[in-house]
Amino acid sequence: MHKLVFLLILVLFNHYIASSQKYYPCDTAKGEYEYQYCFSFEHKRDTSSYKLTQTITPHQIKLRIVDNRGEVQPLIAIQVTNTEDKTSKYIFTDIHGIAKAELKKGAFLLSITNSNYDHFKLEFSITNLEGLYLDLKLGLGPELTIYQIHSKKKLSKKEILEIIQCIRHNQHISFARCSKQGQYYISIQI
Repeated sequence: MHKLVFLLILVLFNHYIASSQKYYPCDTAKGEYEYQYCFSFEHKRDTSSYKLTQTITPHQIKLRIVDNRGEVQPLIAIQVTNTEDKTSKYIFTDIHGIAKAELKKGAFLLSITNSNYDHFKLEFSITNLEGLYLDLKLGLGPELTIYQIHSKKKLSKKEILEIIQCIRHNQHISFARCSKQGQYYISIQI
């Protein structure tokens, strides 16, 4: 009975992961395999999290950035945009994962874009009497490998998600076993 419950949970979890996988049509070259779909695997369980606290240092934001394993992240570029006058400045974390910026009173948008991590945005305000401290844990971004399904016919969403699930389970062995000769094949974009 326990094995059956575990198996059911495993199947439902795999279905959730596969059905939430994003894909898109790509490079529709005319030819024998005219339908093409691209995707890269996403890290659903790794998302960014943060704690924002007020400090007594007026007009300053201080950040500490770590990755999903808690390791400090040096040289992360951070864009801070004043949402009122649309001016921006870039600051970078030091070798300890710390960055600081002096800011005027106002509303701001903090944005971090890094290919290894989820894109992170945070809106905040600075008053005359306070500053802010942001402790940020960056979640993993999508994998950099882009897979491409080349098909002779238009595939349904269900068919595409089944192929993606097959590739997920076989990507470290041989995802070629997920191809159906004469119908569709899988490649990796370089």
